[in-house]
Amino acid sequence: MKNKTSPLILAALFANAFLPFASLAQVQFVFNYTDSPNVGFNHPTFGTTRKAALELAGQNYATALSSYNATINIDVDSNAFGSTLMSAGSFFANPMTPGFGTDEVILTKIQTGVDLDGSFADGILSVNFSKSWEYDFNTTPTGGEFDWYSTAYHEFSHMIGFASAIVTDGSGLNAQDLFGTVGANNGSWSAFDAFLTDSAGNSVFSAVGSDLNESAYESLLVGGASPSNGLFFNTSGSGLVGLYSPTTIQPGSSGSHLDDQNPALNGSLMEATTASGPSIRTFSTIELNILQDIGYASIQQIDVVPEPKHAVLLFGAVALIGVVIVSRKRKSETS
Repeated sequence: MKNKTSPLILAALFANAFLPFASLAQVQFVFNYTDSPNVGFNHPTFGTTRKAALELAGQNYATALSSYNATINIDVDSNAFGSTLMSAGSFFANPMTPGFGTDEVILTKIQTGVDLDGSFADGILSVNFSKSWEYDFNTTPTGGEFDWYSTAYHEFSHMIGFASAIVTDGSGLNAQDLFGTVGANNGSWSAFDAFLTDSAGNSVFSAVGSDLNESAYESLLVGGASPSNGLFFNTSGSGLVGLYSPTTIQPGSSGSHLDDQNPALNGSLMEATTASGPSIRTFSTIELNILQDIGYASIQQIDVVPEPKHAVLLFGAVALIGVVIVSRKRKSETS
């Protein structure tokens, strides 16, 4: 699943130490491992394997962005999130300016080359290592193991912009009015938010700009299953696509995923939940359309064919600024 906080968008989803050669992928994810000694990615026994798996996932995912050129610095740690598998997201620039996608650090950096946060980290990723993971790219997850690569690709997609920046109460990031009252709508949203509608295609924003109809949005966010109810993303290539809108809000998941409750969307990379075992590692046409709509005109399919491998680990030293959070959860034990 994905979780949200303001103003970070964070979303939650091997065991060999080899990474595919990524000379064709011009977007490079550089990971700064911030766990304490002997914990998580710095575990004395499992840390090297975990780092190698994340580096491989980052290089694989970057093949979808081979038409772009950017170095994305990510702070990485581990936490116990209960049923959440992994969380990741982009920082937003501060101070924020009204509009859609104007403050998203990673999206802006990849699409325009402009670095909105200088020497600070561009995003965050956190992994729940209390879950069982299959880290080897070529081995099918079994016996309750989760697919590391499917989950990582899911979270990278949140980082590059597949996520809403609307807090569940309908406010924006760092929302405050002219008098400093926290909770007001300040008109700063993600690029993803510009396409949010009801089932008839009516935008949740006013026709004159980025003024959110909060009552309509809050109702749609708990509207239930598509294709009849809930929140939608109005794509240019696939029409209206249902977003995850369960009748009970799931912070960090609601509104930022394809609709798990709609059988027509089952098996998609960007569903809110996933079961153990092998999972999808490629974009659907709908997901490619959404990424194109938010500005990735040259997005490609993720290359899932293993290539010649080289042991290359990249580390970064970056600081933190404020961000929005989204995460991926496992399906229930009975799923």
